Amino acid sequence: MGDCLFEALSDQLKRLTSAQVSANNLRQLLLECIQVHPILPNGEHVMTLFDSEDNKDWQQFAATLEPTEDLPNRQLSWYTDEYMAKPGVWGDNLMLYAFTKLYGIDVAIYSAGTDEPYTMAAEDEHGNQQRMTAKLGFIPHLHFVSVINKTGKKSEGDGVDTVFEQDYAKTWALHKITPGTVE
Repeated sequence: MGDCLFEALSDQLKRLTSAQVSANNLRQLLLECIQVHPILPNGEHVMTLFDSEDNKDWQQFAATLEPTEDLPNRQLSWYTDEYMAKPGVWGDNLMLYAFTKLYGIDVAIYSAGTDEPYTMAAEDEHGNQQRMTAKLGFIPHLHFVSVINKTGKKSEGDGVDTVFEQDYAKTWALHKITPGTVE
């Protein structure tokens, strides 16, 4: 289940660009992207996007580090080589950023109970006249899915539906969740 973000992004990439990149290959490409581009547009290190305070794996590893080590670069090395490189590790904001950076595609995440999607915008270094948006559905703390427009068109404003609603029902049944109780 930890690969669902990469599976959803892979599906959106195929729908938007016809590029066929498997979820596992996409994970590796995104990791390579942040290794090559460790500085965000605002000048901060890319690891500021990583939630290190709530990540128990990082906390255990950090306890073994010498206080003199370059923490952001050491954290990036751990994240890309030892942590996120493993299949099944849940994708996060850092992987979403890498996707927008690598492909120049914005990401909109729709979640039940919210009126507007969470959006991560791509830098406009790709010179795109019309921005594409990868649409994902999110069941908090559980699952990402690829979302398609009802009409199947790539344009904005057509409504979001289909795969999201179907996958919600499958996930609720699989995890024996009553709709409305996911937190």
